[in-house]
Amino acid sequence: MNDPIREAFEEVCFPSFGPIVDGLNRYASGEYINPTLEDHWNTFQEGWEAAVEFLKNKSGTYSDIMATGG
Repeated sequence: MNDPIREAFEEVCFPSFGPIVDGLNRYASGEYINPTLEDHWNTFQEGWEAAVEFLKNKSGTYSDIMATGG
């Protein structure tokens, strides 16, 4: 399944964790095995969703989960 939020997290945020995590290992449920990474993933999702809601409420024309730059 293509999840742009998870892709952004893994491409942008994950490298910042350096050696504290052993990779992007996840349980079948999608939860990260490393509890620190899982906690940051949950926070990242909440922030992303809050930003989308803010943009929707600010602009009646914003309707996509990904900004197009417009």
